[in-house]
Amino acid sequence: MRLFKKSLVFGLALTLVGALVLAPSNALAEKKSGTVYINMTQVAFILGVQWGSGVLTTNNGKKHKFKISGLQAVGIGASKLEASGRVYDMKKRKNFEGTYMSFKTDAAAGGGAGYLSLKNSRDVKLILETTLQGVSLTVGPNGMEIKFEN
Repeated sequence: MRLFKKSLVFGLALTLVGALVLAPSNALAEKKSGTVYINMTQVAFILGVQWGSGVLTTNNGKKHKFKISGLQAVGIGASKLEASGRVYDMKKRKNFEGTYMSFKTDAAAGGGAGYLSLKNSRDVKLILETTLQGVSLTVGPNGMEIKFEN
């Protein structure tokens, strides 16, 4: 019995060390390009729409305002979403614009927090922490179009 416990502890420790060693390799593969803040409203009855705005802050400290519009496949309710996070693999500022896709299922009643990963056709990735207020249920693919303000 004692040998079993030692083997279990050793196995768990080895798994943890392996995870810590492998985790940074994924982070090094993606290049952090900046940060992003998003404020968005979503309204849905079967098909839904979303709109909002945000600010991209690049690694050199420059801020760029943008507008958001988009559709969701299946939904019902209304909610406000605030999100902030990191931008990865943006080689040029213009690559940030475009349609971002995510496949997610989320629900909120009163408020909720979560994470969201989005990617556009130019391989720019957004990894966001979200806060949702309102009552909504969405299922299926979501897309949002980001365009810089002039």
